[in-house]
Amino acid sequence: MDNGEQSKKTPILYAVSIFIMVFLGLAVIFSSFVAFSTAEKKKNKDTVSTASIVMTYTEETNGISVNNKLTMNDEIGRKISNVGEYFDFTVTTKMEELATIKAKYEIALIKDSSSNISDNDVRIYLEKKEGKKYIPIAGPIGFKKSEEDSKIGSPAGSMVIHSETVEESRIDKYRLRVWISEKAKDFKDKKYTLKVNIYGKAL
Repeated sequence: MDNGEQSKKTPILYAVSIFIMVFLGLAVIFSSFVAFSTAEKKKNKDTVSTASIVMTYTEETNGISVNNKLTMNDEIGRKISNVGEYFDFTVTTKMEELATIKAKYEIALIKDSSSNISDNDVRIYLEKKEGKKYIPIAGPIGFKKSEEDSKIGSPAGSMVIHSETVEESRIDKYRLRVWISEKAKDFKDKKYTLKVNIYGKAL
């Protein structure tokens, strides 16, 4: 091969080499994009939509009890704030990232079997913390037990005092007060105890 023919083929070889390099470069970029895009789609598709709902409290025991105390009207009862006269608890809902479900929870009051004051003679009052203040959300009301299990899971015999539908992770703080109604007559040397349970379900 003479120098003339070699000089003619050299630009062609360079052009072919550049074309191959560019093609390979584009192929690498395209493959990376598809892999990333597919992985994202797979992540969205395979995410298991679940939620956990947990109740916590700072008192030694779960619940509140009234025992041989004076009766009071609702106006006073709403404001009682001495130790043992209210029960603070927190409901923490954690939703998985990218979850597409909703969760619902119920606050159910369970009457202790040792309670011997009439359900109509106690007053129950629930507040929820919004910002720095507690706002009323239920009561004052007497204890009203359910006749059957709720769809969320609260058992028959309990009293569902409040429910919430949740779409994202959050923390809800509550304050429960219980006192003896001013209309009560038979309460001396008797007591009434309520326990707080949380029942939740994905919707």
